[in-house]
Amino acid sequence: HCGRNFSSLQEMDDTLIANWNSKVGPRDLVYLLGDFCFKGPGMVAKYRARMNGDIVLVRGNHDDQISGGLLKLFRGVYDQLWIKHEVAGERHGIMLNHYAMRTWRNSCHGSLHCYGHSHGTLPPFGRSMDVGVDTNDFFPYSLDEVVERLMRQEIGDPVVELDYAI
Repeated sequence: HCGRNFSSLQEMDDTLIANWNSKVGPRDLVYLLGDFCFKGPGMVAKYRARMNGDIVLVRGNHDDQISGGLLKLFRGVYDQLWIKHEVAGERHGIMLNHYAMRTWRNSCHGSLHCYGHSHGTLPPFGRSMDVGVDTNDFFPYSLDEVVERLMRQEIGDPVVELDYAI
């Protein structure tokens, strides 16, 4: 759906999982921001078994099949999640959602927002970031990497000049 340059779905899946496992250890806590598996409930357990980490899933639009017994494959499953993360002795509030938001909890006070869904097609907005693998050479980001990058961005919303009246 997003023009990834792989010769087959199998090559893409194998590459994404290998890249994941190269950065994620077996006991690492991971926040996955949606669209875990597009191929249906039969594949959820197969993919999960191949992936390192203790995964917290923030549901995306392709995760409806993750219900019932499949929920136990994840540390938790949420529609959105507010977390706090410490980098270099400083705590940061972070809103995790599958979808990009224009405003989120404490956004005007410097909190951060991470999302997926858009495959790198949205321009930056305040301290929000598309953390999908399409924006990072098909590798997951570490939370420290995300926070360090977002803290360099301005808190305020970008200025958009309209050439028409509403």
